[in-house]
Amino acid sequence: MKIDANEQFYLEKAQQFCADDEQCTASVMRKLADWGCPMTSAPKIVNMLTAGGYIDEYRYVCRYCESKAFHQKWGRIKITSMLRQKHIPGDVIAKGIKVIDEDEYRKVLEGVARVKWGTYTDDDNEKNISRLTSFLLSRGYETDIIKDVIKDFEQ
Repeated sequence: MKIDANEQFYLEKAQQFCADDEQCTASVMRKLADWGCPMTSAPKIVNMLTAGGYIDEYRYVCRYCESKAFHQKWGRIKITSMLRQKHIPGDVIAKGIKVIDEDEYRKVLEGVARVKWGTYTDDDNEKNISRLTSFLLSRGYETDIIKDVIKDFEQ
């Protein structure tokens, strides 16, 4: 693929951007626009980055899932939603979300629930369960797993 000097400049800049941290196509396109790259050149540059292994959507999704699940303590629903906002294909998201280890995921959820439960001072246990459930749903955890985890708090 033939590129001019201007495109070469943006290609090298984008290669460095991708080498510094895992990126998806949407974030590279956005960064190219921020740098003032002509929108006619951006798809060509992204194709070259993909062919060169600088951009790999599946690799990006796997890293994103593990980071958000275990460091940010997000649930699968929120992770999936955020990846959709980044225009990642659904099949790639579905494959990538499977890298989240189920046992570790559950341990993180239990830890988040335990910490949040400790902040409630209300004597009304039912109200606290409701508040905890709402909080965990807002973090993107699945209803069935939440119900299973909060059983321990209902006593």
